[in-house]
Amino acid sequence: MSIEENAKKLSEIKETFQLLSDSLDMISYLIDIGKKSHNMSDQEKTNDNIISGCTSKAWIIVSQLCDDEYYIKTDSDSHIVSGLLYILCLSINNQSKDYISSINAIDILHSIGLDGKITSQRTNGFLSAVQTLKERIN
Repeated sequence: MSIEENAKKLSEIKETFQLLSDSLDMISYLIDIGKKSHNMSDQEKTNDNIISGCTSKAWIIVSQLCDDEYYIKTDSDSHIVSGLLYILCLSINNQSKDYISSINAIDILHSIGLDGKITSQRTNGFLSAVQTLKERIN
């Protein structure tokens, strides 16, 4: 997907979260997103691709597309984490190294309405995923 398509999908997710007033409904929606976003084969789920610091098992593959643009592929054994990682993908795929280096994980969660709605363990896992991404592009 292009940056514009990613932004549109992220906007749709944000709008849906805004319609949901109950935290449990938000988590249910995040789980639905996660169920649809498992996209790694078992062969790709290696220790080299693991995201350290995540309570659930989670993986990330970082690919450089052209020049300075990057693409990530993610997965987790948890639907909630898969949903969060999908949001990360939409936030950074096809973006530059400078853009990715400057992102703030909490700002991403805040922008879609999830800050304070997920557990500290999930938030810390999301922070770890962003940190792992930044380390792998440098």
